[in-house]
Formats: sequence, structure tokens, C-alpha cells
Amino acid sequence: MSERSAVSRRALAALLVACLGGAATVSVASAAAAVRRATGPTVTSLSVSTINRDESIPATIHGSGFASGAKVSLGKGISTAEKSVAATAITVRLVVARDAAFGARTLTVTNPGGAKGTLSRAVHVDYAPVLARWAVGDGAVNWRTSMVRPDFFVAPALSFSGAGVSVASQSLAHGGRLDVGFTIASGAAPGWRTMRITEGSASWTVPDGLRVRLPPRVTSVAPLGQGEANQTVRVTGSNFEVCKSKEPAVAISGSGVSVDSVSSALGNEMYVKLTVASNAALGPRDVTVTNCDSGGVSTSAGVFHVVGLPTMTSIPPIALGVTRNEIVRGTNLTPGTTLAVAGGDVAFSHLDWLSSTQIRAMLSVSKTAALGLRDVTVSDTGGGSTIGTGVLSIDPLPTETSDSPKGIGANTAFVVTVVGTGFEHGALVSIGSAGKKDTALLLSPAVVDSATKLRVVVAATGAATLASTKISVTNPDGGVVSTLAFTTDPAPVLHVASSATTTGALGVTFTKPSGSPASEVYSIKACTNAAMSTKCVKASPFKSGHVLTGLVAGDKYYVAVIALTNGSYFAARSKVVGPYLASVRLHAPVITKVTATSTALRIAFTGSSNGPKAQSYTARACLDAAMTKSCVTPSSYRSGATFTGVHQATYYVRIFAVASAGYLTSSSKVVAT
Repeated sequence: MSERSAVSRRALAALLVACLGGAATVSVASAAAAVRRATGPTVTSLSVSTINRDESIPATIHGSGFASGAKVSLGKGISTAEKSVAATAITVRLVVARDAAFGARTLTVTNPGGAKGTLSRAVHVDYAPVLARWAVGDGAVNWRTSMVRPDFFVAPALSFSGAGVSVASQSLAHGGRLDVGFTIASGAAPGWRTMRITEGSASWTVPDGLRVRLPPRVTSVAPLGQGEANQTVRVTGSNFEVCKSKEPAVAISGSGVSVDSVSSALGNEMYVKLTVASNAALGPRDVTVTNCDSGGVSTSAGVFHVVGLPTMTSIPPIALGVTRNEIVRGTNLTPGTTLAVAGGDVAFSHLDWLSSTQIRAMLSVSKTAALGLRDVTVSDTGGGSTIGTGVLSIDPLPTETSDSPKGIGANTAFVVTVVGTGFEHGALVSIGSAGKKDTALLLSPAVVDSATKLRVVVAATGAATLASTKISVTNPDGGVVSTLAFTTDPAPVLHVASSATTTGALGVTFTKPSGSPASEVYSIKACTNAAMSTKCVKASPFKSGHVLTGLVAGDKYYVAVIALTNGSYFAARSKVVGPYLASVRLHAPVITKVTATSTALRIAFTGSSNGPKAQSYTARACLDAAMTKSCVTPSSYRSGATFTGVHQATYYVRIFAVASAGYLTSSSKVVAT
């Protein structure tokens, strides 16, 4: 028997005993109430079947056995506030959290005594209300969208946080779908707005219900002249929207200018085709752009201009046979402006409109074009044109007749003078071959003394090789000539060491540079600074393997050797190497005491006063003053050290300072024991 059946039977038994025993009269209603209390609540239905996140709605629970103080639960994310409790009905307000779990919920009613009644799948939690299109632009008027959920019986009231958002229209379509139109005030703050929906006693609060976007802004539109038809112009600005099936709408103020089409917007630019009537008023026009998605709209004042006839004021000079990009300047220039020169020997192509005063164009001049000043006709597609008289100069090519010197050796620098014709101020000089500059040569800017002479400083680095190349002169007008031969010669490779035989000297060897003549003569220079300017000693001619003398013993020197100019071979200098010590004779050590036994000697001495810190010494002991008989010679001898190998006799001793790089040996006087 179930617990619920046992309770019922006990209640009925108690009631019968009370009646049969003559107790106080018990009404049928009281008995029924006792039965209900004993059996607990029963839930049969809920007045709402679907609720949404962010929703607040009143509801009624139907059933039986509900006791005063009963509590209602629909699980996590749904709060319930009981308003009234009767035996067969409970009224509550349900508030659904934004993160409430999606899906069916079980409703539970719990009486104060703990008895519970449940109804499974009592209500279904749906997602929060959302607009099908939720981003609306600043300035939009009756921008249309619809509510995705929920469905409504009557059109609800909509309101939004902040200022500038208003409902222009709304209506219920088939199935309870809400269609609504919004109008956004100009200057409304951009960003998300909280949406409040009220339908009777139900309401929804959606934190991110509608987003206000910035309106499109136009900063510039390429100008056009009168009579230009279906001409593509660039529009720059910001906040232009990209849509799949349509483009932003563009309108031009005033009469005489029509918008033929609009290309794809790219966020900060788009292209439109405009037609300007031949009698359209000159001057600035306002441009209005309406975005294709959000409906945002704004008008930018005076950003498009209808301009008058184009003119050409200047074109950089250009030489015969040259093709290159140039910036040409004028007034009232438009994307439809064209340029032409009579005669067919000069052509403009690939025109790129930059502004109303500048166009970038590819200018080509034939090798046989007429020299001198030429007229340029400037036209618009509408037919208007002007002639720029003498604005283009066609120049002859420069010529070269001589250069001096005609070459350079490694690690040297010279002023090279070029003589010719047609040199222009600003001319560039380069040295190389096959279109490649010689990277071992460094050139200063050219100094153009006249149309027939220019000068340039050329410095050859140690990387210069044996090569024959050419000097090129390129004028600012593009004219170039490269007819003069120029040679480069490599450097000798130098090896230096302190002399091992001569004080105040360095031993020098070097290898001849490749290509140098067999009779090449060399000079040498040694100085005490790397700039080769102080305490210098020179020798010429100088042969490899010889000793450079005349230096200050003990000083350190930097050295370079120069292969002198010989016919077509130009002087080349080795790298400056060093510093190297000019050989110095060590000061003689001085014996201070000699101690002798029958089998050993100890010699105390003072070392060379000008020796290096690690100076080493040797000793010698012999039976004769000539230091030749029965000699004992310990190496690496230190003052006062004991050495053996002697017997009882009179010995003659001497200390030697050992030679090292840059230092020549010396010895003490002979001392008898």
C-alpha cells in the first residue's frame, strides 16, 4: 500500500469514528479539506506555455490541494514571485534571466508541510527577443525590420535607453510577427541600446536590443567639368557600408548633376558614375549618402565641385626617346581630363587623377620628336578644352667628350671632370656597366659648372677590382649618355711586422694588385695615427720584403703602400694597417750578485727597463771570459734562481734578455764568480 493511500485511509477512518462516536458534527467540506491536506497538491496546468529570456510575465497555476504559503519553482534562471494562493489556483510573476537554460521546464508547487506537486514540461524557455536587423544608422528614417521572437497578440510598446531612437511605425503581420520602423535622430550616440518591450502585463528587457551606427561621412569627391557623361569618380570618407545585394545611395544637390550608378563600398571609399549637364552651374555641391544596411544618412556640404575649363600650367621637361611617369599641373583637372600634343611624336597615357591641380601621367617622346617648347591641349570628356602654350619642353640628349682622370685605384679619391654638352643642373652621375652601378665606388652629388662641364668626387673602396666600366650622366629630363670609359684598379695586399734585426724599423711585404704592370713602382708611408697625418715617414720607391727605417724606436706606426700610376693603371693604395711597433733594442739587464757552490749557481739581476711585462731571460755560465768553454745555459731564467750542472771552479756568467716581437735582444756584462 502506498504512503499516499495509507494517509487517505487514516483520514477517512478518523472521520467515521468522530461521526459514530457522537463527537461534534463534522461537515463534508471539512472532511474534504482534510483529505486534500493529507494527499498534497496536484498541478494540472500553467496559463503560459512559452516564455523568453529577459521576460517578466504574470501566470496562473491551476490544480488542487494548494495550501497558503505554497512556493512555486521552475528551476534555475526563472524567479517566481507568488501573488496569491488559493486551493485550486496560484498567481505568480515569472522573471526569466538572460542566461536561463533553453528548453522545457518542470513546474513544482511545494506546500508549507513539504508536500509537493509537479507538472513536467509545464513551460518552454525560448531565447530572448531579437530584431531581424538590429543595426540602424544615425539619421535613418522609418528604417524597417521585424521581431524574430516572440509572437504577439497585440502590438507591444517599444522603448529604448538613451535619446535619439524613436518608433516611426509598427504593425502585426500574419502569425503575430511584429514589423517595426525606427527613426534615428541626427547625432544620436552610437552604440548598443537597451530595448524594453511591453505587451499587456508581460514585458521584456533586452540589454543589447538595438545598435545605433555612425552615419556615412563624405570628405571628398573628385570634381567634374560641364558636359562630362557617365564618368567614374572616387568618393572618400568613412562608415560606408558593404551590402550583398545593393549599394549605398548617393545624391548630389542642385540641378544638372545626376548619379548614374554606385559601385561597391569599401568602408572608406566607393566609386560613383556621374553625369554633368553642359549647362550645370559651376561651384560646390552637397553630397548625401544613405547606407544600404543600417539606413544611416548624412549630408556633407560642398565636397563635390562642378568646375570650368581645364588648363595646363606646367609639365617637367623631357628628353628625346624618354618614357617615364610625370606629375603635370594645372587647374580644374578632373578624372575625365585628357592631354594631347600635336604631331604624334609625344603621347600621354595611363592618366591618374590626383587632385584638381595634379595628374600623374606616362609621357613618351619619340627619338625623332621636334625639339623645343610644345603646346599641350587639355580637354574634358564633355568637350571643353584649352591649349597650354609652350608648357612642355623637349630637350636634346646630353653628350660626353672626355673625362679626367679616366680611372681610379682602390682606397683613393679624386675629383673627376666630365666635358660634354647639354648638362643640366641636377644631373646625376653614375659609374658602372650593363645597367649596374659599381658598388665599390662612392660618388658625391655632381657639380654642374656649365652645360659643357661637370665635376664629381669619386672614392674607390678597398673592394675595387680590375675592371673597365663607363661614366653615365643622366639629366633631370631623363636624357642619359654613357660613352666615356672608366677603369678601376685593385689594391696591393700589405703585411707588416716589427724588424727582427734593426731598431726603429718595420719589415714590410706586399703582393702586387692583379693587372698591375711588371714595372710597377710602389711607395710606402708610415705614420703614428690612423689618419696618416702625424710623424710620417715615407719611402719611394719601395720593394716588397725590405725594411722601412728611420722610425722612432718604440713608437707604433700605421702603414700603407701605394701602387703608383703607371700608364693606364691608376694609383691604388692598400688598406691602412697597424699599429705596429718600430723595433727597439732592449736595455741590458744588470747582474747584482752571484752565489756559487760546488754544484750550483744563483744569479741575481735587474731586468731590462724598457722590456714588455712578460719579458723573459736566459743565463749562461762558462769557464772562460769569452763565454765559449764548458758552458751551462739554463733557459727561462728568473733572478736568483738556482741552476746546477757546474763544478767547483771559477765561472764567468752573463744574463740575456730574450728577443720578442718588436724588441731586439741585449745582454749584461760578463761577471766572474
